[in-house]
Amino acid sequence: MHPWQIEERRRQRAWYQRVMPSMFHRRLLLLGALAIGTMGLFAGRLVSLTVVQGGNHRIQAERVLTFARAIPTRRGPIFDRHLRVLAEDRGSYNIAVNYPAIAGIWAYDRAEAKARREAGARWRELDLEERVARIDANVPDYDHQAEMLWQDLAELGEIERGDLEARKNTIRRKLQNVATHVWMHRQRQRSDLLDEPVPLTEVAQPVGEQVEAHALLFDISSEAAARVRGRIETATQQDGQDSIWSQVQVQPARTRRYPLDTMSMVLDFSTLPSALQTQLESGKVSSEREVVGVGAHTLGRLRAVYADELEVRPYFRPTGEADLGGYRPGDTIGAWGIERSQESRLRGERGQLLLQRDTGVTTTLDPVAGRDVRLSLDIRLQARIEAIMDP
Repeated sequence: MHPWQIEERRRQRAWYQRVMPSMFHRRLLLLGALAIGTMGLFAGRLVSLTVVQGGNHRIQAERVLTFARAIPTRRGPIFDRHLRVLAEDRGSYNIAVNYPAIAGIWAYDRAEAKARREAGARWRELDLEERVARIDANVPDYDHQAEMLWQDLAELGEIERGDLEARKNTIRRKLQNVATHVWMHRQRQRSDLLDEPVPLTEVAQPVGEQVEAHALLFDISSEAAARVRGRIETATQQDGQDSIWSQVQVQPARTRRYPLDTMSMVLDFSTLPSALQTQLESGKVSSEREVVGVGAHTLGRLRAVYADELEVRPYFRPTGEADLGGYRPGDTIGAWGIERSQESRLRGERGQLLLQRDTGVTTTLDPVAGRDVRLSLDIRLQARIEAIMDP
């Protein structure tokens, strides 16, 4: 090493030795730098959680503390030019079942809860194989309860068991599509926020509709609804959450009714053109005819909302907030005619009941009924024309 290099190193050592005269001071300075660096990392993370991601975390916290229940609305009526009611909502009841029971999750969850109760404090000491064995031993009892429920509902609704299973499958399929859509949106949103890939499992929490009740029986009479309520009350008093009937709800609902869909018309042949008189019923002066589906091609009808229509305006936005005018699986929408073309006017918006779990404060937002539609159509004239044209 050259002498000038040795001298340079000596001057450098002399400089930091004057600043840090001992090894103790140098180590103390190093520890201080490490402490400051660590605090900087924590401060950066704190800023990220409170400032950058604070809005999302606040929304998630409020969502957990808030219980929301939708209040049904009323679809607007349709009138003809003389204010005769052509379509209206009629009050009725639906029988709904919580989604975990529809999806087959309820039986396993209750079997696990029972196994935990029976094991008590020993549950933590059991290995995985022993836990699974205890749970599996309880599952058949709850599966039997579920099977009896589906049989009872099929009899109550006077439908075939296969039709009831088809309704359950439709709900499961639609909700899986909705959940997948919401999860992928959350995944993209979180990936953009963190600027790194996020696994789908990290955001795949159940969406709101996967913990709610969904109607399986529609337009049930008040007498049948009262019987179901009695069954629910008796079963839950005896067994609580261990009764499958705790998963059943009687929901007020509305059924679309077309009071003038079928009309009886008396045709006076003497008022008709001679060409039509010979084509109708020769030898008769008049005839009474029953016309079915009067103006149905104009009024239209309702059908269940399709999956792609759910994505256009879903009830639950990707943020978790509710669009009270949005669509949920099982909702109806205009299929054709006036019901379709005036869907946005007739539909209305649900209300909402909000319960703050931390304070117990309840807030109610009243539903907004759909607006009415008045047509230039004369329904009696329409029925008369259809009676004449019907061979």
